[in-house]
Amino acid sequence: MKINVADDVRSRIEARAAENGFDSVEAYVEALVVADAAGPALDDAEIQSLLRGRMAGPFVDMDEADFRQMRQKLKARLDRGNGEKGGP
Repeated sequence: MKINVADDVRSRIEARAAENGFDSVEAYVEALVVADAAGPALDDAEIQSLLRGRMAGPFVDMDEADFRQMRQKLKARLDRGNGEKGGP
């Protein structure tokens, strides 16, 4: 797909892509489109309601290995979102 934008807009897009750690404008734009296609973002009231509902549990015991695994999975997801190859 090809999208034509004015030079000043492309400069701003390139800056935003770099600021957010993307290796290309194409990867940045793809991530934006994928995020948009995933569904509507929650507004502040919806986020607060969701968090309040989770404050009462249920809770799960976790140790350092669990957190390490969570960090690895998050890094893999972020790497894929930034146009890099990554996997769990």
